[in-house]
Amino acid sequence: MHPCRLLLIVPLLLAGCGRSASTYTQAVANAVKSEPNVVAFEKLYPGSEHFISYFTGRHGTPRWNSKALIHGRYVLTMQFDVSIDSSGTQVTAASAPQFYLVEVSSVTTSPGGQTSVSYNGGSQRQFGVEEWKTLEASGGDLSSLGAEVKRDQPVPNLAAHRKGA
Repeated sequence: MHPCRLLLIVPLLLAGCGRSASTYTQAVANAVKSEPNVVAFEKLYPGSEHFISYFTGRHGTPRWNSKALIHGRYVLTMQFDVSIDSSGTQVTAASAPQFYLVEVSSVTTSPGGQTSVSYNGGSQRQFGVEEWKTLEASGGDLSSLGAEVKRDQPVPNLAAHRKGA
């Protein structure tokens, strides 16, 4: 093999080398502190769940996910593609965020321990950055999106199973 070709291949092989369980944890922590979309989401919905799908990039494009449980009934998710640096610890947005709002109608657990989450399909919403700005300006009030919000009607068992919602 020609030495110049080797020089081109080595950086490609090393690009994913910094991605491990420990760099994953650091990448998420760094993004929560410094990636502007994530900082804004966390500011509006403190204590949100944050994670990266396809972190290694081997089986799909790395994708940022932030989830917030609102009023014990609604789950708001923000997603966008990300680039991850060679150290595996710095995340940068590679696409505009998309937002998904769902209303949970029930959470049931079978005698065998399986949990089933049902959604109210009529209240699902998908929206982009402009609507997000409206939501931000309202302090996170879902009714600013035109949603009929049930504020004092949390779904039993949802908070306990929110990671699956």
